[in-house]
Amino acid sequence: MGVKTITIKDDVYKKLLAIKRKDESFSDVLERLTRKVSIDRFFGVLSSEITEEDVKKWKEERKKEWIRHDS
Repeated sequence: MGVKTITIKDDVYKKLLAIKRKDESFSDVLERLTRKVSIDRFFGVLSSEITEEDVKKWKEERKKEWIRHDS
C-alpha cells in the first residue's frame, strides 16, 4: 500500500477534523465517507406508514441542507 500527499483547503480540513472519530486516521475518515452502501442494508427499516412521497420530501430537505452547508 502506497502513501499519497494531497492538498486540501483549510475549511475542508476542519470539516474532516470535525467528523473524524477518536480512533480514526484521516485515511479512515475518507474511506468511510466514500464507501458505497448497498440499499439492501436498509430493507425493512422504514415503517409501512411512510409513503414514497415522505421519502422524497425528506431527501429534498437533506439536499437543501447540504447546499446551504457547502455555500
